[in-house]
Amino acid sequence: MISDDDFDALRRVADDIRRHADNSYYGYFAGGDPRGFSPDPETCSADELESHRVACEAWERGECADIGGPHQPLTAEDIESIKATTGREVSGGHKTIAHYGLGVQSYDDAALIKLAQDLDDWIDRARQVAP
Repeated sequence: MISDDDFDALRRVADDIRRHADNSYYGYFAGGDPRGFSPDPETCSADELESHRVACEAWERGECADIGGPHQPLTAEDIESIKATTGREVSGGHKTIAHYGLGVQSYDDAALIKLAQDLDDWIDRARQVAP
């Protein structure tokens, strides 16, 4: 038989799973929905803050244009610029773009959130039939 302490322990497991589903880090915008990114006003320029505000408003209107993450392939124009500046041949590479400056990016792991909810639902059903 499952005791109330056992149910409480299972609920703590669901809460731990939920905590692991919410991840945040400080750095560049990773791409996707800009509303999951909070620019750092101490390090961002006014242009970066405004660009982020405009992008968030566009997503709110349903205009979801993913501009990509911070690491993007060099374009032909980039390669020509490098060659002109350094005199070296470059065949490819990546560049780092800080679309909205530095800030906090939040990720929610949908699969882990669902797992925690499934466990909560099971606990609720089991408590209803437990003596």
